[in-house]
Amino acid sequence: MPKPVPEPVDRYKEQRQKALALNWRKLGLVPDEKHPNVWGVMMEVGYPGAVVTLVCVSNGMVDFYVGHGGAITEADKYESVRMKAEEFILAAETILKKLNKTKKFPLPDIERVRFYVLTFSGIYTAQDNKNIADENHELYPLFRSGHEVIAAIRKVQDDAMQPSTRKD
Repeated sequence: MPKPVPEPVDRYKEQRQKALALNWRKLGLVPDEKHPNVWGVMMEVGYPGAVVTLVCVSNGMVDFYVGHGGAITEADKYESVRMKAEEFILAAETILKKLNKTKKFPLPDIERVRFYVLTFSGIYTAQDNKNIADENHELYPLFRSGHEVIAAIRKVQDDAMQPSTRKD
């Protein structure tokens, strides 16, 4: 039986709600050849200690929230992160037909992944089963792409933490 993630703190809930309330018109986005349907993607992963949420928007915005209150909100200032985020959005475009339109936004259970795909016609969702790490799972390409964004965020954070080796 699936177990719910620990109750997130208010700061996380507020950030998540703002992400779900994003409006493509207010962001100045329009359907185009590259983004005919999808303008943003949220990937939420349930861990025993907290839920994490990755938010990527086609205007370049990339945010990462943790249920205990941590957040990374300026990852989009790095080109490597923006490139992976764009790939994530394009991956969502390719699997959109496999998702269901929704107006409810529950958190994923522990050891589960839930996607919210933000489109010009509403929000679509899917939750994995435990086999999402299997390359044959229909959501695997989106799962892998989302984790590539997270890896890019971690890399720029790690690089920023390294002491400078420059000699001035």
